Amino acid sequence: MESGTGWLRRQRFPKHEVMKPEPNDCTRQPVDSGNGLFTPRVPFFPGPRIAAAVMTVLLAVLLSLIAWRITVRYQAPGKWNADRQGYCDFHNGVYYPALAFAQQYSPYGQNYAESFPVERPIPMYAPTVLLLHWPVALLDLRSAEILWYVVMAGLLLVIAWVSLGAAGWTRSWWIVAGLAAVLAGSRAGYGTLFTGYFTFELVVGTLLAVFAGQRTWVGGFGFALAAIKPTTGIPLAIMMLARGHWNSLLAGSALVLATSGIAIAWVMADGTSVSLLQQFQTSQEEHRADPNELPVNSWTRVDALAIVAKWNRWEPDDVQHLLVMFPLIAFPALAVWRNQRMRSGDFVGDRADLSATVSLLAVVVTLYHHHYDLVVLAPVGLAAAAGTCGWKRHPLARWILALLCFFPMVNYLTSNMVLEALQLFPLAEKIVTSLNGLALVAAFAMTTFLVWSENLDDPDAGNSQTDQSRRAGGTPNLSVPACSPNS
Repeated sequence: MESGTGWLRRQRFPKHEVMKPEPNDCTRQPVDSGNGLFTPRVPFFPGPRIAAAVMTVLLAVLLSLIAWRITVRYQAPGKWNADRQGYCDFHNGVYYPALAFAQQYSPYGQNYAESFPVERPIPMYAPTVLLLHWPVALLDLRSAEILWYVVMAGLLLVIAWVSLGAAGWTRSWWIVAGLAAVLAGSRAGYGTLFTGYFTFELVVGTLLAVFAGQRTWVGGFGFALAAIKPTTGIPLAIMMLARGHWNSLLAGSALVLATSGIAIAWVMADGTSVSLLQQFQTSQEEHRADPNELPVNSWTRVDALAIVAKWNRWEPDDVQHLLVMFPLIAFPALAVWRNQRMRSGDFVGDRADLSATVSLLAVVVTLYHHHYDLVVLAPVGLAAAAGTCGWKRHPLARWILALLCFFPMVNYLTSNMVLEALQLFPLAEKIVTSLNGLALVAAFAMTTFLVWSENLDDPDAGNSQTDQSRRAGGTPNLSVPACSPNS
């Protein structure tokens, strides 16, 4: 039994945990001995009672403060008001589109914008989103708002749980609640909770598609969720192909097509002749015409094209976005494909290693994305910071990656409130609003180089104990998993 009387004594943790002692320190930090997201383990256990209580209270306080600010800055359904954005995206992107769909209105058409208290038709989301959010429309507005906030809080916990598992961390309640609190207080998490956008659904889907891609229906369900937004689904599909997750991609695509077909059939069931393709085009053009969506004016865009367009005063259309995406993603996808192919049977898809890191960064860097999408990078930052999932063999790069991933997530300098308070001159504001995108591009380039140049001839290259044993001519010790901090 471990000596000492600290509240993190060894005996308080289940046997499936190992302890990582620090020199001259009586405290102990729990480290998961699992190998990835789906390694058999007890998914939840109380952990230290004091820590669990503190983290639970912290999370509850943060969620309560954000809910309070929503009420203070609440935007009533109708025209856009830049000074009151509380739950604006829930009204415009979740509740009223679902309500219109329930009444057999197409939320992509101008008739919808004239019949419901919304700013404009919804952008070109997959019709799957209408079926997904249809149950919300069964409630009155106030009840739906409360339910949606509870759902978002639940999804935040799911994101924390999946991220910790993929990064090789222990998923005890105090750690899950603590990470959820950090994400809720981050710029990315707060933006979603405050406006009520359905970002967390996209994040859960993307994480499942990346880390559960080897499980056909779990990964397929994840891709179907992520593909609701084409700017997420298109680069994600390319990276799933590169990682060899064909079955999940096909299953998810079939699910999207089936649910979209059902939604379209329901909207057109009244026999009216509706040109949905024309509605898609019109609604997308109206969305792009919004001055706040233009890269030149946007303070929230984080993709690579937005940086170039901001500095060159360029207004790229949808086709140009795709034309830029393909060369940006081609070499990283090739690098990941080469990595997966050369590792063959050693390839593990459920951990935040280099392959998964490049895939997640490709999603947010190569095509249209905003700061609130960056919650998806949580497992990458966690794995790099802790040195799990093979990141120990890149001692400098992992700290740089953790900084480049976490900085954009928490960077409140790019918030409209701070920018208005600072009153920066145009050049300084352009620099400040480009920092997030530049950090992500740098992380994307660095990890692509690492995954391409990694020594793939040795499938155990990431296991330091294996390397040491081979150099010593002995038998490698395989008791330490490749996704533990000791690798």
